[in-house]
Amino acid sequence: MKLFITNFPAYYKISLFNRINEKCEIFVIYTSRDIYSEGRNSDFIFGQMNFKHVFLENTSTINRLKQLKKIYQSNKWDEVIVSGWDSRESIFSLFLSSKEKTSLICESSVYESKLIGIKGVIKRCLLKHVSKVYVPGIAN
Repeated sequence: MKLFITNFPAYYKISLFNRINEKCEIFVIYTSRDIYSEGRNSDFIFGQMNFKHVFLENTSTINRLKQLKKIYQSNKWDEVIVSGWDSRESIFSLFLSSKEKTSLICESSVYESKLIGIKGVIKRCLLKHVSKVYVPGIAN
């Protein structure tokens, strides 16, 4: 079973996860329900989730990281796929499993990513713990 960790259930992610779940069993952890803090409208989330999923409770960061760890330890995951590195939960998730089982979905392109300075150093450090990167589009 593959474990996906992402921020919230956007309509395009729900569609993608439904399609993936037709081929292999998946479990999705949503780290947030708060689409409004992401600058999205309420119609950004719609669709039937035909896969196992859970929303982390809206508590302190420490408790949310504990929830993530508990869910991770509840199963032998074939692959842990983290959608980005823009939150504490995402960064923590990159280190839950071995490098061989850890993958990242990179949703930003080279045009909007900082490759130098402290941000570049941090990204390179995070990428050292990832064995595979899923890149949508061409210019990434």
